[in-house]
Amino acid sequence: MHHVESDKAFLRVLLVDDEEIYRVLFGGVLTNLGWECVTAVNGQEAVQLVNEQHFDLIFMDIQMPVMDGFEAFTRIRLFNNEVPIVAFTALEGADVETKVIDYGMTEYLKKPTGIYQISETLNKYSRKIA
Repeated sequence: MHHVESDKAFLRVLLVDDEEIYRVLFGGVLTNLGWECVTAVNGQEAVQLVNEQHFDLIFMDIQMPVMDGFEAFTRIRLFNNEVPIVAFTALEGADVETKVIDYGMTEYLKKPTGIYQISETLNKYSRKIA
């Protein structure tokens, strides 16, 4: 018997990206897939939001002004070890993926990513949450 909270429509995603095009496109995809999407434009904003609200999953850009994704990840982990944080970045190369994993980020998604990969990632985490 599922509780209402585990219904996918109630899952909340934080999308952190300084580029509006990604926030709009990716946020639209998340909403269409039945997720509630909150956006932040940099790491500092993300840390503040995670401190104040509950999220089931975070998509974190790496290269951002004010505070980058690695710094934001490190700060969020100081008070929240639960939420899966997926690196979502246009940066490429094995070294980027290695750094993401070394930092302890949950996963690495390369931009631009297809709806299929996004959907797969969301389904994987919604099963863990539900």
